[in-house]
Amino acid sequence: KDTAGEALADLWALDLDTHAWRLASAPSDAEVSLGLAPAARKGHTLVSATLHCNATGQPEPALVLFAGRRDIESYYSDVWAYFPSQKVWEDLTPPPGADAPHARDHHAAAVVQGGMYITGGWFEQRDAFNDVWRFDLAQ
Repeated sequence: KDTAGEALADLWALDLDTHAWRLASAPSDAEVSLGLAPAARKGHTLVSATLHCNATGQPEPALVLFAGRRDIESYYSDVWAYFPSQKVWEDLTPPPGADAPHARDHHAAAVVQGGMYITGGWFEQRDAFNDVWRFDLAQ
């Protein structure tokens, strides 16, 4: 959050050799509006995986983001991949009507055998989830 308590859309990388932080991605409002990057959020999960990158046509290391919320009224159930080598976001959100988990925040996630698993979380700070979902990372 920023100093006013607003969710941020920035992504930072820590160099493990130098212990220095660098800004990896800070999408503009225009990029978010055009569907080129995820909206600012908190309470999301981020896992690492190797995915097909449309920008290169090859498997590339990626960070996979799921869900979260901007505020008490704006919850997300989207899926995004960030490819550090290309500095590009790709929207992996299943199409409308697809079987998918409900929007949520403060859930847990892990990658196991080619899938991103999510479990638990909250919706509007009143509905606690007791479910497990798998997102196929090979798609």
